[in-house]
Amino acid sequence: MPGVLRSFPGRLVRSDLAREVVGPAYDALRPAQRADHARAHHRSFLRVTRSPPDLPHASEDELLRANRAALDELLAEEAFSAPQDGVFLYELARDGHRQIGIVAELPVEAAADGRVLRHELTRTDRVSLLARHLDVVGAWSSPIAVTYRADAAVDAVVARLSARPPDLDLPQHYRVDQRVWQITDPDDIEALTDAFRREVVYIIDGHHRLDAALHHGASTGILVTLFPHDQLRVRSFHRAITDVDGEALLAATAARPLGPDETPEPERAGTIGVWVGGRWHRGVLPEPSGTELVDQLDVSRLQHGLLAPVLGVTNPRTDPRLHHLPASAGVTSVEEAAGNGVGVLLHPMPLDDLLAVADADDVMPPKSTSFEPKARSGVILRLLDDG
Repeated sequence: MPGVLRSFPGRLVRSDLAREVVGPAYDALRPAQRADHARAHHRSFLRVTRSPPDLPHASEDELLRANRAALDELLAEEAFSAPQDGVFLYELARDGHRQIGIVAELPVEAAADGRVLRHELTRTDRVSLLARHLDVVGAWSSPIAVTYRADAAVDAVVARLSARPPDLDLPQHYRVDQRVWQITDPDDIEALTDAFRREVVYIIDGHHRLDAALHHGASTGILVTLFPHDQLRVRSFHRAITDVDGEALLAATAARPLGPDETPEPERAGTIGVWVGGRWHRGVLPEPSGTELVDQLDVSRLQHGLLAPVLGVTNPRTDPRLHHLPASAGVTSVEEAAGNGVGVLLHPMPLDDLLAVADADDVMPPKSTSFEPKARSGVILRLLDDG
């Protein structure tokens, strides 16, 4: 499909500074952990992507100015290469799983005219902050993850271009192997563009960043990483709900306490792990509220059958008591976030269900899925001022 994948003036982190600049996945850390990391690593790109919980005593304006100042420090130190028009290949590997994506720019109009399909609602407060981040900080470095149905022609071009030594090799950095190839030859870019023609692509991670870009009115396009669907590993986004009655949730799910040898993560769809009163339980989700595919999914059964009617979380886009944590953050993070409230562990959904929901133009509750490994901030930089 012409126009979905296009080159952009990209900058690559310097190899000799990459281990200091590139940090762990943002949402895999709690705010206190991110703050500790930023204090201990003055070059970390996490200082550029901080959000209000990371600097609780700063106003939003002060936070964004501090983020821009941190970026200016990196630019003054020449932590990134000079901008070159092109695209990148970005390989991530963890725990035996490998995936390689194309980092390119997505025209804003492609996100607004039905060529980019989504599957989740967003939280309005998060979209507003991310749009202001684009306004004040003026940079993309956390590409939106997009998938497409795998194609042998695209695979062949990617394999050929990634056969040479990478421009960045970052092994076992926060448990992830990362390799990057910067593609600047016009013939190579054209080969990728010609091979990559799709009627639709699918957002898999970054709905908030997409809406922020549309809200911001980005004229430069949207930074994305395009992965073939057969390389993706879907994981869950878990929930922590504060200031609610956990006993009511236990009763509604017929939950039983877990034994000492049982894992809290649910082993099959339709069941959940429930953290209440300082211990884990196994609960059963209510029956679906409707007959559509989206109604059958665990995230919908949780929201419409438990969070709304039992705990009073009727708007998952705005309720401040509801917190989302990716599976990669670990069970302990859910316990800590829940405190005296409730933690819920979900079973990951099949990728085919996610694509089918998007094809049907349906949407799931916010933060329904996560993917690992995910692109790290601070590897590839796109300054809006670069044109």
